[in-house]
Amino acid sequence: MCAGKSTITKLLMQDNNIFRGSSDTIKWLISNYSANNETHRKIAKEITFSAIETAVVSGLSVVIDGGFAKFKDRYKELAYKFNFHYISINIEAPIEILEKRFLERVELATQANSKTISVTTLEGFHSRYQWYLNSNKDHDGITLDSGRLSPEEIVDEIKKLTNVGDTSL
Repeated sequence: MCAGKSTITKLLMQDNNIFRGSSDTIKWLISNYSANNETHRKIAKEITFSAIETAVVSGLSVVIDGGFAKFKDRYKELAYKFNFHYISINIEAPIEILEKRFLERVELATQANSKTISVTTLEGFHSRYQWYLNSNKDHDGITLDSGRLSPEEIVDEIKKLTNVGDTSL
């Protein structure tokens, strides 16, 4: 949360024919979505996986932005079945930087009277951060630090990792 995944994904999508798999986008389509509702979270993940599968079957490269570590094997199988590369990249930053970004995000949403963020307290942020560290971080993946690298530098690193202009993740 607040590491820059969406920003980086949007930059990757500018130059390439890429589908963005994002449960954050899908969850807002679920009526009265609640991050505390296990069924809501499961539905968002399953719809996202189905959309990603459709994109891969159609020949699009895919960037998945969001917590999908528990689905890693499903994504690997899908990538290999259709001869795509699978690369897992964790985007992280020191906790102090993430907290600052989070508080700025909440302030902007509050000023705009926006309901587009589901976690609005530091306690909620820390709960999500611990969830990421304990059960959703891909410990086999590559980690890039958005506290040290700009989004553009991270995109350049991702392009180097894939060795191609159209990034396949």
